[in-house]
Amino acid sequence: MSPAVALAALAEEELALVLDGRADELDALHVRREALMGRLMDLAPAGLRPEDRAALERAAGTQQLVTLALGDAVAAARAQLGGLHRGRSAAAGYARAAA
Repeated sequence: MSPAVALAALAEEELALVLDGRADELDALHVRREALMGRLMDLAPAGLRPEDRAALERAAGTQQLVTLALGDAVAAARAQLGGLHRGRSAAAGYARAAA
C-alpha cells in the first residue's frame, strides 16, 4: 500500500476514533501518521501517481471532518464543565444558607 493510500486510511481511522469518543488514542495514531508523512515526502512530488493524489485529497477531506468533530467534542466538554461549575456554585450557595 502506498503511503498516500495508507494516510487516507489513517485519516478515516482518526475520524472513527474521534466520533467514538476515543480521542485519548490519537497520540499513537499521530506517530503512525508522522512515519507515513516521512515516506510520502521521499516520493513527492515526482513519485506521486494519480491514485496517490486522489488518496491525498480524500485524506484532506477526511481530516477536515476530524477537525470539525474535534471542535464539537471540545464544545461539548466546555458545556459539561460549565454545568459542573454552575452546580458547584449552587451547592456552595446552599451550604452557606444552611450554615
